[in-house]
Amino acid sequence: MSTKVTLCLEPTKVKVEDIKLYILNALSFGVTMMDWLEPVLKIMLLVVTIGYTAHKWWVMKKSKDETNK
Repeated sequence: MSTKVTLCLEPTKVKVEDIKLYILNALSFGVTMMDWLEPVLKIMLLVVTIGYTAHKWWVMKKSKDETNK
């Protein structure tokens, strides 16, 4: 039984098809990782909304107290 081994002495060049495949793989990986993004954005929106409302109430109370002096 004989095994034939061939060595490639020339460096392989990256072809356009390979680059397209790498980009497609990276995009599909990125899309699969986006499932955590929506809950994070919802929580951030909730925190910003609560903070904005609390700040607005504080400003309204402060201006009301200044007008009563």
